[in-house]
Amino acid sequence: MRTPAEVSAADTVGQPEVIARTIVYSVLISSAVLLLKVSWGRPEVAITLLLALLLANAGGVALVRLLAREKQRTLAALWRSLLLCAAGLLLLDLFGRNDWLHMLPGIVIAGIGLGSASQVTSALLQPMGNITVVAATVLLAIIAALLSVTLLIQMQVATNFAIAWLIDLVLLGALVVRIAERDAE
Repeated sequence: MRTPAEVSAADTVGQPEVIARTIVYSVLISSAVLLLKVSWGRPEVAITLLLALLLANAGGVALVRLLAREKQRTLAALWRSLLLCAAGLLLLDLFGRNDWLHMLPGIVIAGIGLGSASQVTSALLQPMGNITVVAATVLLAIIAALLSVTLLIQMQVATNFAIAWLIDLVLLGALVVRIAERDAE
């Protein structure tokens, strides 16, 4: 185990858990902003969808904490959580075009996947106080860039393409985690 002084910003950002955490937070923030932006014509719907996403996220965190076995805090659990999130976003993309009620199952499944993935990455990356200021700044810049790209896609093309972009991001995170899991074996 290396000391915090030996860990550089490149090492910290290059870890699969950090990449997955960055993608999880980017997708959570981007999907929340996207839901607000898409349904802003009806504020009650926008708030309901945002609350559903946040409650499902909290449910995913609680689910992983309840199943606090050591087996649930591995790269395999992170991979499964990211795939669950991708499935929820795919449901949101496929069935969410007609009515906001059709969006709820996809939002709930994606929120549970994001919440469980964020809890697993928190367990894998303890303690987080070892991350340097440079690495934290890089992570925030990446999250801001991914949010900007999501909003740009939504404004220029369509919301469905922005959701597809988020699905691609989550699947990229799952791929990185799966490769790291295979390398660890």
